[in-house]
This record gives sequence, structure tokens and C-alpha cells, in this order.
Amino acid sequence: MKSEYEIEFGTKALRTGLYSNAFRIVEDSDTPSDCFIDFLITSPTEEKAFVTTRIRVRKEFLYEMVRHLMKNFGIGSILSSPISIKENN
Repeated sequence: MKSEYEIEFGTKALRTGLYSNAFRIVEDSDTPSDCFIDFLITSPTEEKAFVTTRIRVRKEFLYEMVRHLMKNFGIGSILSSPISIKENN
């Protein structure tokens, strides 16, 4: 999968249960204690990633997510490999 995509937001609210094959975590500049988790569908042909769902969470929630993944899905270590994504605002 390509590591750099332009991000595009849809113009209308989408229903639940949409397929995503990637995600990103973005800090909220208006609320430093929060961040956004964007679930994405990537399109290699268009070289874009489309946001299917965006949620706002407290940054502490990210640690709970990691603990849950480690406990319930056998993920023993998290590898840090940043993905560079161009914003399309």
C-alpha cells in the first residue's frame, strides 16, 4: 500500500458499517487534549484516501485502544512506522 495519499472528506454523513482499509490519528488543534481518529478507504488509482468515518476521542483513549488490541488480538508490540499523508483542506 502506498504510504502517501491525499485525504478527501465526503460532503455528506455516511452510514455505519463502511469498509475501511486504513486509519490515521490527527491532533485537534482547537482542543489539545483531544484527537481525531479517521478511518479511510485508500484508492491507489486516484492516489487518495477518503475518510469514511471520523471520531473525536481524548488522547488517553488511545492507550486504552492499544491495551485492548494487545489483550484481545495478540498484538505483542506496536511498531512505529509513520505514514506521510498530504492534507486536502
